[in-house]
This record gives sequence, structure tokens and C-alpha cells, in this order.
Amino acid sequence: MNAYKYVAFKDEMSRPITVFEYFDSPKEGSEQEEFNRNIPAINQHIRDLGLLQEGRDYVWLTTKDVNEVKKHADKVHHYQEYDNNTYDRDIRRQALLFYKDKINNDLSVIQYLNSKNIVQVRNREKCLAIFNINRRAKSEVWDPRNERHSTYMQAFKDIVNIINEINEDKHLPMHDICFVGSKLTPGEVTDWQNYCAAVGTNLIDLTDVMDAPHGLNRTQQRCVHVALAENYKSTLYFGHQSGVNEDANILPRTNVFSLSEYLHLGQIGISRVEARSQLDPEYQNELGMGGAYSAFGNFYSLRNCEFLTSDGVLAAIQLKLDMHKDNHISLETVWDDVLGRYAWELDVPSIPKKRLDKSEPYVVFCNKYYYIDDIGISDDQAVKRLLNRIFVSAGVDETKFWDKVEDKEAKRAYIEAAELLVRRKLKNQNQFTEQTKVWLTRILEQLFERHDSESPLSAHKKRLEAQNAGRVMYTLGGNQIKHRAIKDTSWSDFWNLVDNQSE
Repeated sequence: MNAYKYVAFKDEMSRPITVFEYFDSPKEGSEQEEFNRNIPAINQHIRDLGLLQEGRDYVWLTTKDVNEVKKHADKVHHYQEYDNNTYDRDIRRQALLFYKDKINNDLSVIQYLNSKNIVQVRNREKCLAIFNINRRAKSEVWDPRNERHSTYMQAFKDIVNIINEINEDKHLPMHDICFVGSKLTPGEVTDWQNYCAAVGTNLIDLTDVMDAPHGLNRTQQRCVHVALAENYKSTLYFGHQSGVNEDANILPRTNVFSLSEYLHLGQIGISRVEARSQLDPEYQNELGMGGAYSAFGNFYSLRNCEFLTSDGVLAAIQLKLDMHKDNHISLETVWDDVLGRYAWELDVPSIPKKRLDKSEPYVVFCNKYYYIDDIGISDDQAVKRLLNRIFVSAGVDETKFWDKVEDKEAKRAYIEAAELLVRRKLKNQNQFTEQTKVWLTRILEQLFERHDSESPLSAHKKRLEAQNAGRVMYTLGGNQIKHRAIKDTSWSDFWNLVDNQSE
């Protein structure tokens, strides 16, 4: 919806009439009931924008009515076809004019900007890094979908360290740091204030935007982001795969990085992210292809399990094994079984509950308590048992699963995800590995190069190569390709297009 709602900036004659589907009297606990829970969020998106009218621009219909309407429609579009709305130059121009008008005239937006000392600057002197925090309320029952893309704050810290190291190496001012989305905790605010003070840069906390007395809606929040980005030479925007990233590339001089796991191909939701246009076309030629491209306004997908929380890594594996199963087990349960069972099998001395020091990492198995440091399991054994427990709990035969996986790269991705979980649990190694630091540094360094040093399309090729180093390039299907700004039928065709473009 974050990208789709920009159809409001299309001409009324070319704007599609949208039919939102809902289910009448869904069964309790069903997918239909879960689907209906999106209705309030969809309505909020539409109403906050204030440009679309129910009955004229959109309607709500039951599945039965939707199927009837389709019979009488000349052409039916899926809303995902409009994921690239923010790459339409006319839509982009009108949307930014709309936001800037509200920045100047919406009293609530003005008051919030003043409270944060965000005023228009005459000369842009610095760059900005925006981090979108995605957190959902913990559910009583483990739900992988609820955990998969929760923000891993340590990953954000490691990204900031890499950015600052590049700035220091190039003798550039440190990026200002901004947080949007879910609320920072008081402890996190203090940590980031101390960090920014130590490196000599500014912290801009916009995660209180919904608190009293502000209470800004989604559209007003995006106005604040636009006003802030206007003050910087360029902006890097990072967020774990989430709908709130969809239209972030509309911010002035901004490149967006959507962070997600790497489990080879076929991850839940990745196909839609990868199908987005990644380049911001300055104009389109007579073939409907981008004729020139901007150095900014681009949307990239970075795949690495180290971006995720440990719960998120487990959730990603579980959803890959069986995305419809409704009783996957939590990471705490997995570790209790894996480590506790190993300790029980080897007769590791247990700790009486009365003497248990809960400040020390421990697991519980068969009502026996074991300190993790006393268990002494090897990393290889932990990885093997961890994967086996995840497969068993998902109801998937591990042997048959691996027999079907012919690609060694795919198997390696699963094993590396399990190794990451073991490393964090047994060795408390929560920061990026050296391998990930090198990989991400090579990616981000390219954003610091002079934007006129080569054509944007050639620069984009280098960025994609760096981002996909050591990974299988995501393969697009025909339906996905046709919605890209570059209508390439294969990556080789894309590279030919790059190589043939004059610098």
C-alpha cells in the first residue's frame, strides 16, 4: 500500500478503479481472518493521503462480488503492478509538490519539525543515514511471520560503523544518523546519543512522531522525512524488508536498501522486492524503457542473514520449509531441546532450580537446568542438531529435503544460517563477521564515489555485482520482468544494455 497509494497522483481518467477484497464471515484462525486484519491498515493509508474517495476511486467487495466484477471488466490489474509508482516521473513530481505544500502549510507537520529543529538550510553540507525500525508486539504463540523482519539493532550499529570508517578514510564528515518507525527505547536513545557525540555527528530521533502531542499520520510522517532529506547532499535509507520501505525512494537524493535474509532463492516476499524497478529512470524512450538513469532514487535488495535477529533467522528457515504451518516452535524451545537433550545424553551435571543463577545463560530439558557453558557441545554438533530439530518441528523429512536440493549453494545457505545461530548462542558473537564487513564495505563504498565518474547505469551494474557477490542472482519470472522500468528478459540482456550505453 505504501507504493500503491501513489495512483492518487495519476490523472483521474487513467487511474484504475481499485477493488479491495475482504472475506465475509471467515473461520476463526483461518488465512481469510488474517487477511481481513489488514483492512484497518489499508483504510488508514488511503484516508491519511486524503486524495482517494471510496466509491469513485476504490470499493470494498467480498470475494464473490470480486469474481463477478472481473467478468465484466475489460482488463484487470493486480495492485503489485503499481509497486513502481514512485519511479513515474510525473507521479514523483506531483507527490513531492504535495508533500512540500503540507510541509509549509500543515500546522501539525510544522510544529513537529520545529520541535526537532528541522529547518530548511541554505547550503547542504552533510549526508544522512536513515534507519527504519520494524518491531511488532510479541505474540503469545510463536509466529514466524511476526518475527522474520524485526529490526536487529546490532546490525544497524555495524552498518553505521562501516559508513563512518569509509567517511574517515575519505576525510569526509560523518553522516548524521536518523531513526524512523518503531519507537527507540530510552536505553537505545542514550546509547545512540553517546555514540553520535563520540564520533562528532548528530542523532535525529523521529520515532516519537506518533506520540502525544504530535500524533502525525502516515502522510504527515512522510512529509517530515522529505523535509529532513531536503537538508542533505544525499541520504542512505536502510530498513528490514517491510512495506514502509516501498516508497522511501521518493525522498530527495535517496537510495534505499531493503535488508533481508539469504536462503538461496524463493524466500517469502523476496520475489516482490526483487521484481521492483531498482533504477530511477530520468525519462523513458519510445520503447517504454528507461532512457537515462539517476544516481539517486534507486531501490536495492541486500540479502544476508546477519541482518536479522536470531528469532528472524529461525523464522526465515521455518517459512522456507513450510510457510502455511501454524505451529512452528520458538527459538527458545529449539535451544532447550538441542542443548538440553545433548547435556542429558552426556550426563552433564544439572543445576538445582534453587541454586540457578538466571543471569547466566541456561537451558531447560525434562525439568533439569543446565548452564550453557557447562554443556561443551561442538559447533558442528550444534549446527547438525539445530537443523534436525527445525526440520522435525516443521514436519519436513530432512534427508528427503537435502536429496531434492541439487544446488550446493542452496544447502550452504541453510547451513550458514544455522552456523550464525550457533555462533550467537554459544559464543555470544553478535556483530557482523569479517566476511560480511568486507562485503558490505564494498557495496557502500560505491555510494561515496563521484556521481559523475561514470554513467548511472554502469554504476548500477557495479552495485548489483557487489551486492550479489557470493550469492545466486535472483531470477525474475516473466510477470515480474514486465513491471520493471528496464524490461529485460534476462540478466545477460541487461548487461548488454549496460555495455552498449555510452558513458
